[in-house]
Amino acid sequence: MMHKTVAYIVLLMTACALMAGCGRGMSDADRLLARIDSLADVNPDSADVLLAGAPLPMGENEVALLLRIKVDDKLYRPITHYRDTILQLVSYFEQHPKVLPTVLGSTGPALPYLYVGRVFAELGDAPQALDYYQKALDAQPARQMDNGKMKIENEDARRLVKQRGLLHSFIGTLLSYQDLYGEAIPHFVEANRWAECAKDTVDIIFNLRDIAEQYKFLEKEDSSLMFYERALGLAEESDNVAMRNEIMTQMARIYLENNQYKKSLIYIQPALHNVDSADISSTYYISSLIYKKAGLSASALFCYEKLLLYGNIYGKRNAHRELSELAMQSGDLVSASEHFRQYKLLDDSIQKRDKAEMVARMHAAYNYQKHKQKAIELELANAHQKNVILLIVVFSLLILGLLYAKFRKRQQKLRTKMQRLQALTEEIRKRSSEYQEMTVNRISELNARIQELKRDSQTASQHHQEEMQQLTAEKDQLEFQLKKQKSDEEMKITGMKAIKQSYAYQRFMKLDNERISSPNISDWAELQSSVNIYFPYFEQHLKGLCKMSNQQYRACLLRWLGFGPSSTAFLTCYGKSSVSNLYVRLYENIMGKKGTMKDFDNMLKDLQ
Repeated sequence: MMHKTVAYIVLLMTACALMAGCGRGMSDADRLLARIDSLADVNPDSADVLLAGAPLPMGENEVALLLRIKVDDKLYRPITHYRDTILQLVSYFEQHPKVLPTVLGSTGPALPYLYVGRVFAELGDAPQALDYYQKALDAQPARQMDNGKMKIENEDARRLVKQRGLLHSFIGTLLSYQDLYGEAIPHFVEANRWAECAKDTVDIIFNLRDIAEQYKFLEKEDSSLMFYERALGLAEESDNVAMRNEIMTQMARIYLENNQYKKSLIYIQPALHNVDSADISSTYYISSLIYKKAGLSASALFCYEKLLLYGNIYGKRNAHRELSELAMQSGDLVSASEHFRQYKLLDDSIQKRDKAEMVARMHAAYNYQKHKQKAIELELANAHQKNVILLIVVFSLLILGLLYAKFRKRQQKLRTKMQRLQALTEEIRKRSSEYQEMTVNRISELNARIQELKRDSQTASQHHQEEMQQLTAEKDQLEFQLKKQKSDEEMKITGMKAIKQSYAYQRFMKLDNERISSPNISDWAELQSSVNIYFPYFEQHLKGLCKMSNQQYRACLLRWLGFGPSSTAFLTCYGKSSVSNLYVRLYENIMGKKGTMKDFDNMLKDLQ
């Protein structure tokens, strides 16, 4: 019973350790990138500072670059120069689909497509932007729905909901930009539904305002005012002064267009008391229209002066036009002329910009149609391409099979050649040994005969003297050949001794003994130079036996010079077992049969 209890405790501790390990699955760099991504949605300035100083490893560059584009967009910086970059990032993340979900969570997969859409939107290519926004929606992971709403179980799910609402808002804005107000409304309604699901009051206010604007453009004032009222109520409840003033300004304009001056004055007054810098131009322009319609010229003049100081190009143009009319009515022709001149300059600039935007829209629509047409053509050609690819694969496999067969045949010829070479080497060694023995015996016989002739030299005949001269000449020749053969062997021994006494060899011995650093390129060059002095054909003969890398040749060279497997492994950055396996494998490749390290050593000696 006690053993079972202990076993259960061990299992429980193991499970806890595994769960803790899973919780630590993300690296520090991943956690930092996830934090920057989340922070960019609520405080892009802080995310910008954090991203700029983030010590990220090389493998995280793509995610960091994607977040750089996101932060720049959140801070209203230009992002059009990221066009090629973001398209490359989309290609990278499509090839590595697990990167973004692992680092950024459920909002990650849609993020590259979202910002391709943002870049194309900034470039004025609305059709392309719409296409990528839809891809972003499709890339979002499916979630369980409850009565048309997503169950928000954690912060990750909440961010996914907000991202979906943001995408519908972007789509609605692009459609509205192309004057497709009726098509934009369903997307703003969908964006608002997701904002309500996330209980994000600020997003709800913005979406209600956008829906109201679409109805205003469609000249459906009642519907527009209804949504403005809902947005205004939420803005007041949440004490969002900037949004309250903007909404009240737009409602005042609607009442003005319907000649309800008193209501328009009621709604415009709070906005004038706390003018937001982002809406200053529209606020003062609408106020000037209300005051003019209401007959309050002094108040209207005050608004015109504010527009000249703080208004945008449209506000300044309208102010100059109205001031020109007032000056004309008061008889100030000089002032009227100057205001009219300024009005014409600004109006011409606006006309040029509007024409450029119209051309850009037409160009974008044309490019989008070409893109769609190419897509259709590619789809029609897919079947043909698949057949072509299949033929190429089959043909490639056939070529590879033929090349492999040719390679095997060549290897077999090489092995046969090496076997013959080995047999010939053994035969030469055997005959050389026999020849040496015969030469020594013959020299002994000649010496004996010469000594015999010398003893009889005084009584010897002319014939004996001639024989002694011939025998002496033959003995001298045999001794010379024997000496030369011994000299070659001594030269090999001497050469090997000289190499081992060289600075290069001693350098390698020192590196091997200390085991602190490996030899550099210069060390290897000096060692090879020392070998070439005494054995100039060693490298050529060895590399001629089979194809080998520079590292493999160095391992063979060290083995030939007498270094053991452990030393060779350190000096060539191999594993010890890898070096031994290398020698055996090279012997098998060269000789066409299995062998041992001793067989490999004998083969190296034959190359001297």
